[in-house]
Amino acid sequence: FELVEGCGDGFPQCVAHVVAPTYALEHKVFVKDALIRWPQASLWTAPGQFSFPVQGVPDEFVWGKPVSGVLHGSDATVSSSTIP
Repeated sequence: FELVEGCGDGFPQCVAHVVAPTYALEHKVFVKDALIRWPQASLWTAPGQFSFPVQGVPDEFVWGKPVSGVLHGSDATVSSSTIP
């Protein structure tokens, strides 16, 4: 987490967004911890997120807060000319 904060001003408040990029468990493991460290951050998830091994668990339980938004599109729909 300190490495991420080091990309900004070095303080936890510099993190504005936390992204769960896929539905793979290994990508979800640290999201809740990140949101505890950065409670002001928005949470963005990939489409099709699920809770494992029990389905239908509320986002607040899985992530620790509601999901702010769901990512859309794919690498195939983004051209290099649109990336700053």
